[in-house]
Amino acid sequence: MRFLVFKRCVILSRRRLRNKEIRTLAEALPVSFDKNAVIEQDDKGVLVNGEYWFFLYEGVFVPSLRLLQQQSLLPEVTVDMGAVSFVVRGADIMRPGITDVQDVDKDGFVVVVDQNHRKPLAVGRALVSGDDMRAASTGRMIQTIHYVGDELWNS
Repeated sequence: MRFLVFKRCVILSRRRLRNKEIRTLAEALPVSFDKNAVIEQDDKGVLVNGEYWFFLYEGVFVPSLRLLQQQSLLPEVTVDMGAVSFVVRGADIMRPGITDVQDVDKDGFVVVVDQNHRKPLAVGRALVSGDDMRAASTGRMIQTIHYVGDELWNS
């Protein structure tokens, strides 16, 4: 007799937020929510109309790439087109691929955009300040935490 073995799957409990919770969230986050939007929260972050707008990273809500395609909420770091294929596979951002840096704080969150189209490719945490990025010629500058094609992007 054969038995089918199913992998154990974890279902994240998603719940719709109440109006009071939405107001509190709107005060804490740098975005306004549409009055008719369906706003939910689960273990990964905050969803608006079924799309992740913010995800949790070390206890902090960080804007997702879906939201950053609509609104500019984070400082930008621009990479050349040669780095794009590495960035969309989740690689950390190295100094030789960076072409432009806005004012960035060390350990602050940034959005990585491509040089030609200025489209968001990844969200990362700066390992050094913007001035140090401009002065450096080698090394790892940004730790990638969310990128096009990862689990959060595909959910």
